[in-house]
Amino acid sequence: MNYMKKETDTHRGLWELAVLCFLRERPMHPYEMQRLLLERHWDEVLVVKRGSLYHAIGRLQAARLIAAAGVSRDGRRPERTTYQIAPEGRQELVRWLRAMVAVPVREPSTFMAAITFLSTSIPTMPSPSSRIARDALSRNSALPRSL
Repeated sequence: MNYMKKETDTHRGLWELAVLCFLRERPMHPYEMQRLLLERHWDEVLVVKRGSLYHAIGRLQAARLIAAAGVSRDGRRPERTTYQIAPEGRQELVRWLRAMVAVPVREPSTFMAAITFLSTSIPTMPSPSSRIARDALSRNSALPRSL
């Protein structure tokens, strides 16, 4: 099964990728996924819209890459469906990630454009490889400190 149909589908499918990654750790419900998403700063790489997570879960269920593991209720709160990754979902996750990193894709980024143009546009500004640029990058907790 080839879930990631073509390169242009990758942005639409990042939510599905995130869900598969969460469920590879352990079965969980969407509220927990949402909490982890914010805690891990994944919201910085995903376009967060109301319902995105639930739509992705629906698409993954339809593709039989995940399945409902159970339904629970805590007091008067709404029922919570816990999902688990299917064996096909585990295989697809690995295949999908390998395909994504096998060929780098150039994607526009406002931040990277600013870094690129910084030294040429304003001569008195330091070059992108300077300590100031590295410090700016390291302040962003979602980026690796090694930059």
